[in-house]
Amino acid sequence: MAEKMIVFLLLVSLPFFFCPILALGGDRLMPVSVEARNSTDSRLETYIVHVRKPEHMLSAGREELESWHKSFLPSPPSDSGAPRLVYSYERALSGFAARLTPEEVADMEAKEGFLFAYPDEPLAAETTWRYGMGMIVGVIDSGINPDHVSFGDNLFPDPPERWKGRCDLNAPRKCNKKLIGVRNFDSEGPQAEALDVTGNIVNVSFNGLADGIAAGAAPGGHLSIYRASMASGLVAAIDEAIRDRVDVICLAMTLPTGEFHRNDIAIATLSAVESGIFVSCAAGNRGPHRGSVRNDAPWVLTVGAGTMDRALRVILHLGDGEKYEGESLHNATMIPTGSLRLAHPSSCSSPLKGVVGTAVLCRSQPAAISPARQAWHVMEAGGAAMILMNDHLNGSTIVLADTALPTVAITYRDGQQLVSYFESARGSATVELLPMGTTYQAAPTPTVASFSGRGPSSANGGILKPDIIVSGVNILGPALSSNTGFAFSSGTSASAAILTSIAAMMRKNHTEWSPAVIRSAIMTSSDYLDNEMNPIRDETGGAASAFTLGAGHVKPHMVNDPGLVYDIVPEDYLRYLCGLGYTQMQVEAVARRGVDCESLGSLLPEQLNYPSIAVTLRGGRTTVTRTVRNEGPEASFYRGQVVGMPADVVVEVNPSELNFREKGEYQSFTVTFFYGGGAGGNQVYEGNLIWSAATSIHTVRTPLVVTVA
Repeated sequence: MAEKMIVFLLLVSLPFFFCPILALGGDRLMPVSVEARNSTDSRLETYIVHVRKPEHMLSAGREELESWHKSFLPSPPSDSGAPRLVYSYERALSGFAARLTPEEVADMEAKEGFLFAYPDEPLAAETTWRYGMGMIVGVIDSGINPDHVSFGDNLFPDPPERWKGRCDLNAPRKCNKKLIGVRNFDSEGPQAEALDVTGNIVNVSFNGLADGIAAGAAPGGHLSIYRASMASGLVAAIDEAIRDRVDVICLAMTLPTGEFHRNDIAIATLSAVESGIFVSCAAGNRGPHRGSVRNDAPWVLTVGAGTMDRALRVILHLGDGEKYEGESLHNATMIPTGSLRLAHPSSCSSPLKGVVGTAVLCRSQPAAISPARQAWHVMEAGGAAMILMNDHLNGSTIVLADTALPTVAITYRDGQQLVSYFESARGSATVELLPMGTTYQAAPTPTVASFSGRGPSSANGGILKPDIIVSGVNILGPALSSNTGFAFSSGTSASAAILTSIAAMMRKNHTEWSPAVIRSAIMTSSDYLDNEMNPIRDETGGAASAFTLGAGHVKPHMVNDPGLVYDIVPEDYLRYLCGLGYTQMQVEAVARRGVDCESLGSLLPEQLNYPSIAVTLRGGRTTVTRTVRNEGPEASFYRGQVVGMPADVVVEVNPSELNFREKGEYQSFTVTFFYGGGAGGNQVYEGNLIWSAATSIHTVRTPLVVTVA
């Protein structure tokens, strides 16, 4: 499933917002290689070059850094003489992007300070309250429609004095007090203004469905938009966002997972977090495959997608009297009435025959053909409607698509039932489609979306990712490509944006909280039960694992008052990198400065003070330490209890009681794990450590994941 999302941000219908996909222009962090992109030397390509700053360059300004970066470039150039430097990075990464040949990169290795260089790579573009007033939200994505009504400033105040950014929209388009910054770091160069088609929504519906007043969780926030489609531009965008002094960043893009020194998103976001900026990242849309999570660094919030309780319901009444529930973007005036004969061709991916006036059963084939194309084949053949049956990978997750022919989407399990009925009816199968309109309180809700990226991470040493899930399926947002100006879209980009909005609200209310504390509050106050009070399920209908769900589904009304929080000082992220076994050169690339692991010390991943605990047992006992800070009443008493863990896994918490005498006080505890069963065989066991306050309403939940090797 494509990860590019239609997104709507911080203001307007539905209790959601997403990172707007945007478009910009300009050049404060000068993309000097516009001419170089037209170079006659076809062997030139963009490389991101990592360098070690000498001591005298640690506090260098932008011009001095750029001059030093140019010293690494070939002189004279081997091509027509066009500028080679693309971006000179100041904060997000220690290095630069430049147009080079492979031989020039090899020659550069001999220069003092050179660490390594990699070719640039493309990025995968994966409420009603006025909260967040005065916060600056940085959004990094692929474009924006600044003319959309969603970006009206509606008597907004001026941006805070700390704002250092700028707006590079071409006249007559302009920024305002809501949309305060727009920049272009895309490969087309600063003169390009390839405006995207999305933004925010106000009091809208789609075909009369899902109508309401739209608003994000923090609609009072100012927006600063940075366009990027390649890794080099993304680093430049984060570099600029840090310089512009944004409060939070929404990052809807992903790169392939792997070691952090080769992942420019991981490097640049660590710089942002060290600057006090909270970063919310999409978990990627490559689920339900194991190990498919993206943006898995422990310094960002990694957000998966779940469903919500709104359904655009259509009842399928079969000729044998059975009824099934589907969903459709088509309203009652569009869906054919009366009984329709069912047809079930072997495939809907090519022109059909013999389906005139029928409701055609088609199997969803996301990797091969779009629903819109399948519906086109059915319509060309004279079909009256399409019933789109999920494949087994999507299971119960219904992702709606806008099609020219009336289409009703159903789950994989219900699709199997319809096929059985069709086969047993021997040519007399019929169905009546009964539109019910927009319904609410669908159950069970939430469920984890089939496409949402899953752990475990192959790169982060076993830290549980994703961190959290929130609604990201069938979200209504603006789209100039649709007839109505709005469209439904699904993906973890939408989910990441909702959490950015919540983080903006928290940053406004708790200016002293670090990014790690904000993440802790979001995770420990989340819920792992659905609206039927059962464990949240995935697309199979079974209980979702922690590698699918993270800590749970966000509860926005709880995050502001979490009781206890886990904090992490930035230096511990560097100790964590040392604990992963990275070489000094690799640690320095991520840290963007000299780091000596021997003197700094190392930290095993499970010992990072994270709001979840994941360990691997290979015999014997494993003990981890966690430290919490009291953010509740001054006198707070908590009792710890482990729930959900099977008897074979022994978990001991010491001390099992925490007695705080003042707000801001820190206390530590250990959690010891021991497996008392037979052979492990890579079995995974899950539970929760719950700290319950005796003197207040606070409950602090920490997920536990134990892998027995």
